[in-house]
Amino acid sequence: MDPESGEAVNTIIVNLILRALQSQQVQDAVGQFISRIVTEKLLPLLPIAAAAAAKAVTDQLSDIVDVDVADIANTVRDRLNEAIPDIDFGIPTLDALMDVWRP
Repeated sequence: MDPESGEAVNTIIVNLILRALQSQQVQDAVGQFISRIVTEKLLPLLPIAAAAAAKAVTDQLSDIVDVDVADIANTVRDRLNEAIPDIDFGIPTLDALMDVWRP
C-alpha cells in the first residue's frame, strides 16, 4: 500500500469515528454507560472511602484528644446520606444493597 492510500484510509476511519461520536444515539449510549459505571461501581465505594478517611484522621487525633470513632463514623454517614441522592432501580434487592450504608 502506498503512503497516499494509507493516509486516505486513515482519513476515512477518522471521519467515521467523528461522525459516530456526533450521533445522538452514540452520545446517549455513552452517557448511559458512564452513568451506570458511576452508579454501580463508584458510588458504593464512596462511603467506604469516607469511613477509611475518617478512621485515619481519628487514629491520628486519638493521641492528641479523646475521639469517639463511632460518633465520627455516624456523622460521616449522615453527611454522605445528605450529599448522595437515593437512586432506586425498582428492584428491591438491588435497592437494599445500594442503601445498606444509609442511616
